Amino acid sequence: MPAFELTAEIRNSTDKGLAIFQGERHDVVDERTGEVFERDHFVWLPRKLTTIKREWRTPDGRRMAEIEIPEWLAKKKELI
Repeated sequence: MPAFELTAEIRNSTDKGLAIFQGERHDVVDERTGEVFERDHFVWLPRKLTTIKREWRTPDGRRMAEIEIPEWLAKKKELI
C-alpha cells in the first residue's frame, strides 16, 4: 500500500485521531447575521492509520509533525 508523507501543524489530538492544519482558510457565513469571516480549515486523521515520523515545536510554540498516511486516505481527505 503506497504511503503519503506530509508536514502539518497538529492542532488537536485524541486517542482516536489527529486534527492537522496546513495553512488553509475558508470563508464561513454566520447564519444569524450573514457576516462572512475566515476560519482555519483542519482535517481529522484516524490515529490507527497515522504514523508520526518526526515532531517538533516552532519558536512560537506550534506543534509540527512529519506524518505518514496511506495514499488512499490522503486522497479521501483531499490532501493530494
